Amino acid sequence: MKKFMIALGVLLIIIGCGILIGKFVMDKMNTDKMNGLTETFMTNIDSKQEPIVENSGNPIAVLEFPRFGDQVAVTEGVDLSVIAYSAGHFPETPLPWEDSGNSAFAAHNDTFFKNVEKFVPGDKIIVHSKEGRFEYRVTGLKEVDLSDVSVLENVTDRKKITLVTCNFTGSTRVIAFAEGGEKI
Repeated sequence: MKKFMIALGVLLIIIGCGILIGKFVMDKMNTDKMNGLTETFMTNIDSKQEPIVENSGNPIAVLEFPRFGDQVAVTEGVDLSVIAYSAGHFPETPLPWEDSGNSAFAAHNDTFFKNVEKFVPGDKIIVHSKEGRFEYRVTGLKEVDLSDVSVLENVTDRKKITLVTCNFTGSTRVIAFAEGGEKI
């Protein structure tokens, strides 16, 4: 019985290590894919190529968070297959270069939106797109229930960005709001 318990303990340790290594490898692969998408998109924007076919899985924009040195590719949609390798744009919300509206994006808090909880009012968010570069400033943070979709409500009198992610435990959503949208 003692040998069985030792063997079971060793087996559980091996399984646990395998799970951790698997998660690390998947996170690394997804981050590498996002970095490749971001780099290609930024290169195409700089060279004035037409890099975007919306709803194709290709990036439609790149979000830049200068304070943290982060650049995150954005693709259309927010299902798990999209936000595994990029931030996703909620399709029912306007795009951030349109004249007005609340553009909303979602990403995981342990990867692409890892610094959202650290935003402070005044932090810059720069949107790079084929339409140009647009600067937004963070206006605040809010924590809401997982089912609260009121943060996606549209506005018609200004340009706004809403970043949606989860808190560390995944029990609530952390929301960052930014306004502005001036072309730079």
